[in-house]
Amino acid sequence: MILRFSFYQVYDNGVLENILSNILKMLKIDTVIEVKEKEVFLYANADEQSLKNFSNELSNLLPISLFYKFLKTDIVDKMPSQKPLKKCFLNLPFSHLELKEFLKNPKFDNFTLDEVDEKISDLKNGKVIKITTREGEKSVGLIRQDKKELLKNRYFVVMPTDLSLLNKMVILSQNEKNALISFEKPTLELKMNLVYKSKDILSHDFVNVKMCDSLLLFYICKKLFEDGEEFLFLSDEEMNHCGELVYKQSFIKDVKVNILENGSAVLLDKHDYMQNKNLPYFNKKAHERFSSVIYEYNLFKSKNLNFFLSFKYDDFACVYDEKSGLVELVCIKKPNSFKELIENIKKDENGKKLLENYEKNFPDLLKNALSVEILKTLPNNFYTLLGVVGVLLGYGKKVESASKNMLEFAKRFSHTKGVRIDVKLKEQKLPNCVNVEKFIQSALSFRLAGAEPETLSFGCFESIAYFISDLSDLVAKEYGSENVSLCGEFFSFKRVLEVAAKNIQPNHQIYINRAYSLE
Repeated sequence: MILRFSFYQVYDNGVLENILSNILKMLKIDTVIEVKEKEVFLYANADEQSLKNFSNELSNLLPISLFYKFLKTDIVDKMPSQKPLKKCFLNLPFSHLELKEFLKNPKFDNFTLDEVDEKISDLKNGKVIKITTREGEKSVGLIRQDKKELLKNRYFVVMPTDLSLLNKMVILSQNEKNALISFEKPTLELKMNLVYKSKDILSHDFVNVKMCDSLLLFYICKKLFEDGEEFLFLSDEEMNHCGELVYKQSFIKDVKVNILENGSAVLLDKHDYMQNKNLPYFNKKAHERFSSVIYEYNLFKSKNLNFFLSFKYDDFACVYDEKSGLVELVCIKKPNSFKELIENIKKDENGKKLLENYEKNFPDLLKNALSVEILKTLPNNFYTLLGVVGVLLGYGKKVESASKNMLEFAKRFSHTKGVRIDVKLKEQKLPNCVNVEKFIQSALSFRLAGAEPETLSFGCFESIAYFISDLSDLVAKEYGSENVSLCGEFFSFKRVLEVAAKNIQPNHQIYINRAYSLE
């Protein structure tokens, strides 16, 4: 009897074959692995009971993954011949087989156990050591009260010494927990819970978290957990360290993702699991990202609406079909100056009254804004627009810092809904531009009404997400678009992406890159 196990893989890079090959070393049965681009087939030939046992063992040993998934099992008549498999040159995390062997006989190629145990003692004594990880050399120490100032303005990753400790520090869903323990061991940005925050050990609202992904870190974490220690920090930055566990090896770029409510992983940055595909070149980043979605999902013959919202590049909404190509529909034009913006708002009678009232209640904010420059180099996008709003609201002294602060305020917002800001086109026809003045007026009116920074900031981001949903319906009506794709770093704010997707989904098929990062 021959069983065929079918898998889908995002990347044809040899990783899944490598995982399966390692597992098959533990399971003595006649097997063949066959690869057809994004499909991988595992054939197993044995009697019915042996195949049943094999299926159970395979299910137990196959790790959760961000980039492949099991599809189905079926019975086939014959097995293909085994062809040479693609070699995987990536520095992969440890496998089940490697961990099993290590637990039987713990040892390292580059250090003795005594050397490692000595450095673990240093960590417990509050010292920082340098360790070689899969992502490079890191400064590593235990997260304690006395490290608060050391970590205050540094980028670092939190590594729990055991999975069971995660809920002590952060708020996370089961899907996020599954992602953290997946084969790729990605890094997730998670919100610190109120209990841990109240301990005043770290000064952060959000922390980047990952699980151990090398046998050296596994051993260190295991020993520390047994001694009651909870969280390590890993930083690229140089710190005063008392010793090293350093050796030469190839490094791999960390996988950074957001995990949506439905369990889907959204890539936030490039990583080494990706393949170098020759995508069409475009001068505009929006067109480049759009082409990556069309390429990945083979959408060349359908009408597609693409939203590209960025922190660094101009925002665009474009529609594509095979006959017309790319047609730009919506743009944002940032104000040239605060003086020009205020004069444009005053042309409307309601706008004039609003500004008079705003100046009466916040006399310094408009005055200060007039001295702030809106740099020509800033992109024409919602993020810049939020910075302009932020300066007028008093959330930053420069457009750039105000954008960043509004994002931080919005991410800290813990309620379900924010205030609803007016995000509209200048006219309800396409192509067209966003009505910047109405957006500003709406935000200022909520400031006058007493909206707190977190509520108002989140409301601005959330309202942009609703605008995307409403615009999707308008484009479908006027252009007959069938699909909607969402690209750009702006969607790395998970709640914006989820609000947009939730409201678009009933009427449109949504596409988000799986094989490529948002930007």
